[in-house]
Amino acid sequence: GLADPIKPTGPAPDPADPTDPAVPTDPNQLNHNFKYLTYLLGKRRRVEAQRMNGATKEVLRRWFDAYKRLKTEQKIENYNTYNIDETGFSIGTMQSIRIIVDSTLRTRFQAYPGRQEWVSAVECICMDRTTIDPLIIFKGQNIL
Repeated sequence: GLADPIKPTGPAPDPADPTDPAVPTDPNQLNHNFKYLTYLLGKRRRVEAQRMNGATKEVLRRWFDAYKRLKTEQKIENYNTYNIDETGFSIGTMQSIRIIVDSTLRTRFQAYPGRQEWVSAVECICMDRTTIDPLIIFKGQNIL
């Protein structure tokens, strides 16, 4: 898959330990990872201005300090720390179209004609770099 070149093969590297063998030191590997990261950043989504403006350095520092404190107090290990992300996408054909609406309406409309359906994907990665297979949710008729 797309992530195969950067898929982990062992324990998570400790960025605080420069002698950790899991931290890549090969310039070619670092260059590849940088190019891949640049590709991902180029595809980033727009973030609401309110969220962006609220993410100040001080707010983020306080959040991470509180997170580290809680993790230490509760003795939460990396292998019990997960990130879960959900995304949706359309499968099918979509064409450019023109829509005629009442210009006095303040609502924006967008039509998606043709044969298509929306699919959701739930992805999960552990802080120790292990992953759980993604959950792909297709349109269905029954819940089993």
